[in-house]
Amino acid sequence: VSFSTWWIGMQTNLTPAGSAMMVPWALWVFERWLDRPERFISLAVVVALTLFAGYPQVAHGMVVYFAIVLLVFLMGRQFRAGEKNYLRYVAYGSLALIFALGLSAVQALPLYELVEQSHRSDGVNAMWAPFRKYFAGMFYIPFSTESGRTPVFGLIGSILVFTLACSSVLCRLPIRLVAHLVAGFVFFHFGVGTASPLFQLFYNLDFNFGLGNFRVFSIYFAFMIAAAGLLAGYAVDRLPGLNFGTMPVRVGISGLVVLWAWLFHKYAIAGAPTLHYVLAILTLVSLFAVVRFGKPHIFGLCAVTLLVFEIVSLKTNLVAFYPNSILRQPPVVAQLDQSVPGEAYRVYHMANASKRKAHKRPPNPLVEEFARSAITGLLPMTNVVWGIPSLQGALALPQARTYRVNLALRREIRQGAGVPGSRLIDLLGVRYVSVDDIADAPALEPVPAETASDVRIVENVHALPSLQFHEDIVVVHSEEEALETLSSLNRRALVIVADDKVLTPPVRDPGHQDKPGGYNYTFEINTPTHYRIKTNVDRRVFLYLADNNYPGWKAKLNGGEVPVYTAQLLGKAIQLHEGTNEVEIYFDSFSYTLGRSVSLVFAILAFAIAVYGRFANR
Repeated sequence: VSFSTWWIGMQTNLTPAGSAMMVPWALWVFERWLDRPERFISLAVVVALTLFAGYPQVAHGMVVYFAIVLLVFLMGRQFRAGEKNYLRYVAYGSLALIFALGLSAVQALPLYELVEQSHRSDGVNAMWAPFRKYFAGMFYIPFSTESGRTPVFGLIGSILVFTLACSSVLCRLPIRLVAHLVAGFVFFHFGVGTASPLFQLFYNLDFNFGLGNFRVFSIYFAFMIAAAGLLAGYAVDRLPGLNFGTMPVRVGISGLVVLWAWLFHKYAIAGAPTLHYVLAILTLVSLFAVVRFGKPHIFGLCAVTLLVFEIVSLKTNLVAFYPNSILRQPPVVAQLDQSVPGEAYRVYHMANASKRKAHKRPPNPLVEEFARSAITGLLPMTNVVWGIPSLQGALALPQARTYRVNLALRREIRQGAGVPGSRLIDLLGVRYVSVDDIADAPALEPVPAETASDVRIVENVHALPSLQFHEDIVVVHSEEEALETLSSLNRRALVIVADDKVLTPPVRDPGHQDKPGGYNYTFEINTPTHYRIKTNVDRRVFLYLADNNYPGWKAKLNGGEVPVYTAQLLGKAIQLHEGTNEVEIYFDSFSYTLGRSVSLVFAILAFAIAVYGRFANR
């Protein structure tokens, strides 16, 4: 499992890879639970830990996989204990699910809130690749062709393991392994996505296991690979004990040989390493040899030796290690910090070439060069490493309005339209933009920064600072209306999304004009979740902070609670009084507070049940 090409390739995306690491452990816990269903706490804990790992789709797959295995297990001929036992498994399985949700509520409730805010709240389009590319990945490691692309999607990447897993059907499979075989087959098609007719059948049903909530499905291959590992291991253990002289075994072997010949003919990829075939043939030869010479107990050693040789020969080059210096801060960051104080500017990434290069994987010899190119392009994921204020982020669930603003910003930058000082890029405080070519940003000034050859940095000299004061207010009723208003502004104004009953635009004094920097303010606290600002203004204005307004942000003005308005779509605004004001803006999420309390209650209950069960058994 650990050296399947899917698992190796996933190390370039650590969040799903870290969550997928829970899958083998979860299968072990689930098997223990099948023996003692009343011990459901351990099953609940492993599902909750998978949710905490940060990629909830793995926990979703875990629950569906367990449900399929349990259903097949209960329907098996070996399970004849009566209806009460069926209800026993269903009852304790339901309790495990309830406790898993309760234990993980501190993360699950805020996550649900983010999903409702994200651009995925109305569903997403499934992504897919040709079926042939997936199935070929069962046999071969990813390798580059003359075009520079790999014709396979890394899955098992081993004909040896694939043939062993298929050979397990020659043995008398216990009902549990039959259940894993069925679940693995289903999850292979789930992972393939819309390229699979079986997936499309489930996806188009009203009851589709929740698949409609996800954009990609390859994470489900983790379960299929674990199931294949179980079947291959069982085959290594039981195949030497078969009586190869019996007719059923001979027929079964003949059928498998015909199946393999058809599959390898249909899905063979030119240029794939021949060693794949050689090692699989040697495994089968060693099987017949140990049986012929009466040494069945050494087959396991032979199979493991060949598997280790395959890993060393074919798969170690898929794993690349580089020195930490690859993440050294590039000179361009220091250049930008010297020209403008760090907290006063934001960057925006549009260098698509460097972004594409960032996703290159070994064994491509240019991976290190590509990584450095991507880093100098100020990718959103690097803003945390070097403290670069970025309008973007490496987020799986960006807000829907963030998604819309990104589209509008790209159009504005490429077209060079708008009145300087009132453009969306100005109001949001975007000072620097990374592009593929200077021509991609005709209205911005080139910066002589030290970057990769395919990355250019341009400067927006009209960008406003992250903290602004506004007297000219435009109140709109929806995010769509706000974006339309911002895109057509010809003056510097603050666009606030609010109800007329909640906020009425103040009457503007014609004698007053906005004067950037004409207001006094100091930051007493300036952290990502807490701001305290002392201000002195000579009239009633709005304070605008270029920091996205998520549910849970609150504010106090001179000690009293005041509303926080969504302004410029990607910021927060507070209405100030004339004179001296102390503004405190802080993050206090109700969903997190509620989830923390729920998780604490379920943790206490789970501990009490576990302790009681331990002593009761004594």
